[in-house]
Amino acid sequence: MPQDIVAYFAINGVPALNLSPTIRIRELLSGSPNSVLVVAGDAMSAIGDGYYKFIFVSFDPRKEYVFRANGGASVPSTDRFAIGATESPQPEETADAVWNAEAADHPVGSPVGSPITMGAQLNLTAEKSCNILTFTETLIKFQANRTVLDKTAFTLTIYDNDKVTPIRVFDLRQLGVGPSITEITERLPASGSPLTL
Repeated sequence: MPQDIVAYFAINGVPALNLSPTIRIRELLSGSPNSVLVVAGDAMSAIGDGYYKFIFVSFDPRKEYVFRANGGASVPSTDRFAIGATESPQPEETADAVWNAEAADHPVGSPVGSPITMGAQLNLTAEKSCNILTFTETLIKFQANRTVLDKTAFTLTIYDNDKVTPIRVFDLRQLGVGPSITEITERLPASGSPLTL
Protein backbone atom coordinates (compact mmCIF):
# COMPACT_ATOMS: atom_id res chain seq x y z
CA MET A 1 0.00 0.00 0.00
CA PRO A 2 1.66 3.29 -1.06
CA GLN A 3 2.67 5.74 1.66
CA ASP A 4 3.80 9.34 1.21
CA ILE A 5 7.03 10.31 2.97
CA VAL A 6 7.42 14.06 3.39
CA ALA A 7 10.66 15.90 4.20
CA TYR A 8 11.22 19.57 4.91
CA PHE A 9 14.41 21.42 3.98
CA ALA A 10 15.43 24.92 5.06
CA ILE A 11 18.61 26.92 4.70
CA ASN A 12 19.25 29.20 7.68
CA GLY A 13 15.59 28.86 8.64
CA VAL A 14 14.27 29.78 5.18
CA PRO A 15 12.37 27.10 3.19
CA ALA A 16 14.69 25.61 0.55
CA LEU A 17 13.09 25.74 -2.90
CA ASN A 18 14.08 24.21 -6.26
CA LEU A 19 16.03 21.32 -4.74
CA SER A 20 16.40 17.85 -6.24
CA PRO A 21 16.40 15.75 -3.06
CA THR A 22 16.81 11.99 -2.98
CA ILE A 23 15.76 9.42 -0.41
CA ARG A 24 17.19 6.16 0.97
CA ILE A 25 14.93 3.77 2.87
CA ARG A 26 15.99 0.75 4.92
CA GLU A 27 13.71 -1.99 6.22
CA LEU A 28 14.66 -2.94 9.77
CA LEU A 29 15.22 -6.65 10.40
CA SER A 30 15.51 -8.56 13.66
CA GLY A 31 18.44 -10.78 12.63
CA SER A 32 21.74 -10.23 10.90
CA PRO A 33 21.97 -8.15 8.81
CA ASN A 34 19.85 -5.77 10.87
CA SER A 35 18.52 -3.88 7.85
CA VAL A 36 18.16 -4.09 4.09
CA LEU A 37 18.20 -1.17 1.64
CA VAL A 38 14.83 -1.03 -0.15
CA VAL A 39 15.06 2.42 -1.79
CA ALA A 40 18.50 3.60 -2.93
CA GLY A 41 18.60 7.29 -3.74
CA ASP A 42 15.29 7.72 -5.55
CA ALA A 43 14.15 11.25 -6.43
CA MET A 44 11.64 13.18 -4.33
CA SER A 45 9.18 15.68 -5.83
CA ALA A 46 8.55 19.24 -4.68
CA ILE A 47 5.33 20.04 -2.84
CA GLY A 48 6.13 23.69 -2.10
CA ASP A 49 7.35 25.90 0.77
CA GLY A 50 10.41 23.67 1.36
CA TYR A 51 8.44 20.39 1.47
CA TYR A 52 9.28 17.43 -0.76
CA LYS A 53 7.64 14.02 -0.97
CA PHE A 54 8.34 10.48 -2.07
CA ILE A 55 5.61 7.93 -2.74
CA PHE A 56 6.85 4.74 -1.09
CA VAL A 57 5.00 2.26 -3.31
CA SER A 58 6.27 -0.92 -1.63
CA PHE A 59 5.46 0.30 1.92
CA ASP A 60 4.20 -2.50 4.15
CA PRO A 61 2.52 -1.27 7.36
CA ARG A 62 3.56 -4.47 9.16
CA LYS A 63 7.25 -3.63 8.76
CA GLU A 64 9.46 -0.93 10.26
CA TYR A 65 11.56 1.42 8.15
CA VAL A 66 14.13 4.19 8.64
CA PHE A 67 14.78 6.77 6.00
CA ARG A 68 17.10 9.63 5.13
CA ALA A 69 16.25 12.37 2.67
CA ASN A 70 19.24 14.21 1.14
CA GLY A 71 18.58 17.82 0.08
CA GLY A 72 21.64 17.81 -2.18
CA ALA A 73 25.04 19.48 -2.34
CA SER A 74 23.56 22.99 -2.56
CA VAL A 75 22.20 22.64 0.99
CA PRO A 76 24.71 23.29 3.83
CA SER A 77 25.73 20.12 5.68
CA THR A 78 23.89 21.27 8.83
CA ASP A 79 20.58 21.36 6.91
CA ARG A 80 21.21 18.76 4.21
CA PHE A 81 19.62 15.64 5.70
CA ALA A 82 16.13 14.92 7.04
CA ILE A 83 15.69 11.58 8.79
CA GLY A 84 12.81 9.62 10.22
CA ALA A 85 11.29 6.24 10.94
CA THR A 86 7.98 4.46 10.90
CA GLU A 87 6.32 3.53 14.16
CA SER A 88 5.16 0.02 14.91
CA PRO A 89 1.37 -0.05 14.89
CA GLN A 90 -0.31 -0.20 18.30
CA PRO A 91 -2.97 -2.90 18.85
CA GLU A 92 -5.79 -0.35 19.15
CA GLU A 93 -4.70 1.33 15.90
CA THR A 94 -4.71 -2.04 14.16
CA ALA A 95 -8.24 -2.75 15.40
CA ASP A 96 -9.42 0.71 14.31
CA ALA A 97 -7.88 0.23 10.86
CA VAL A 98 -9.58 -3.13 10.42
CA TRP A 99 -13.01 -2.05 11.66
CA ASN A 100 -12.94 1.26 9.75
CA ALA A 101 -11.67 -0.19 6.45
CA GLU A 102 -13.71 0.49 3.34
CA ALA A 103 -15.01 -2.51 1.39
CA ALA A 104 -13.54 -0.93 -1.76
CA ASP A 105 -10.06 -1.45 -0.24
CA HIS A 106 -10.42 -5.22 -0.56
CA PRO A 107 -10.26 -7.14 -3.84
CA VAL A 108 -13.35 -9.10 -4.89
CA GLY A 109 -13.06 -12.77 -4.00
CA SER A 110 -10.41 -12.22 -1.32
CA PRO A 111 -11.49 -13.57 2.06
CA VAL A 112 -9.32 -11.11 4.00
CA GLY A 113 -8.57 -8.38 1.50
CA SER A 114 -5.32 -6.61 0.88
CA PRO A 115 -3.09 -5.26 3.65
CA ILE A 116 -4.33 -1.94 5.00
CA THR A 117 -2.39 0.78 6.71
CA MET A 118 -2.52 -0.17 10.35
CA GLY A 119 -1.67 3.12 12.00
CA ALA A 120 1.95 3.31 10.92
CA GLN A 121 2.79 6.97 10.99
CA LEU A 122 5.90 8.51 9.48
CA ASN A 123 7.97 10.66 11.81
CA LEU A 124 9.32 13.46 9.65
CA THR A 125 7.06 16.37 10.49
CA ALA A 126 7.54 18.88 13.27
CA GLU A 127 4.20 17.90 14.78
CA LYS A 128 5.46 14.42 15.59
CA SER A 129 7.22 13.57 18.82
CA CYS A 130 10.49 12.77 17.04
CA ASN A 131 11.97 16.19 16.43
CA ILE A 132 14.26 16.57 13.42
CA LEU A 133 16.35 19.13 15.31
CA THR A 134 17.01 16.59 18.08
CA PHE A 135 18.04 14.00 15.50
CA THR A 136 20.32 16.51 13.77
CA GLU A 137 21.97 17.44 17.07
CA THR A 138 22.49 13.75 17.82
CA LEU A 139 24.03 13.16 14.37
CA ILE A 140 26.44 16.03 15.01
CA LYS A 141 27.36 14.40 18.33
CA PHE A 142 28.09 11.15 16.47
CA GLN A 143 30.51 13.06 14.23
CA ALA A 144 32.14 15.47 16.70
CA ASN A 145 32.05 13.96 20.20
CA ARG A 146 34.45 11.69 22.04
CA THR A 147 34.54 8.08 20.83
CA VAL A 148 36.36 5.22 22.54
CA LEU A 149 37.42 1.85 21.10
CA ASP A 150 37.41 -0.97 23.67
CA LYS A 151 39.95 -3.49 22.35
CA THR A 152 38.84 -6.14 24.86
CA ALA A 153 35.07 -5.91 24.29
CA PHE A 154 35.40 -5.11 20.54
CA THR A 155 33.13 -2.06 20.93
CA LEU A 156 32.98 1.59 19.93
CA THR A 157 31.31 3.95 22.39
CA ILE A 158 30.13 7.44 21.40
CA TYR A 159 29.74 9.86 24.31
CA ASP A 160 27.49 12.85 24.95
CA ASN A 161 28.87 16.39 25.24
CA ASP A 162 29.87 15.78 28.89
CA LYS A 163 32.36 13.14 27.61
CA VAL A 164 31.08 10.70 30.27
CA THR A 165 27.53 9.66 29.30
CA PRO A 166 27.39 7.09 26.47
CA ILE A 167 25.02 7.95 23.61
CA ARG A 168 25.44 4.60 21.84
CA VAL A 169 27.64 1.52 21.99
CA PHE A 170 28.44 -0.43 18.83
CA ASP A 171 29.82 -3.95 18.44
CA LEU A 172 32.71 -3.91 15.95
CA ARG A 173 32.89 -6.83 13.52
CA GLN A 174 34.68 -8.17 10.49
CA LEU A 175 31.97 -9.22 8.06
CA GLY A 176 31.63 -12.99 7.94
CA VAL A 177 34.30 -13.51 10.62
CA GLY A 178 33.00 -12.05 13.89
CA PRO A 179 34.16 -9.51 16.48
CA SER A 180 37.25 -7.58 15.43
CA ILE A 181 39.24 -4.51 16.41
CA THR A 182 41.82 -4.70 13.59
CA GLU A 183 39.75 -5.53 10.48
CA ILE A 184 36.52 -3.60 11.08
CA THR A 185 34.02 -3.87 8.23
CA GLU A 186 30.79 -3.17 10.12
CA ARG A 187 29.44 -1.78 13.35
CA LEU A 188 26.18 -2.94 14.89
CA PRO A 189 24.32 -1.36 17.80
CA ALA A 190 25.13 -3.43 20.88
CA SER A 191 22.13 -5.21 22.35
CA GLY A 192 20.82 -3.30 25.33
CA SER A 193 22.29 -0.06 23.96
CA PRO A 194 19.30 2.12 22.99
CA LEU A 195 20.01 5.44 21.34
CA THR A 196 20.05 8.12 24.06
CA LEU A 197 18.76 11.49 22.82
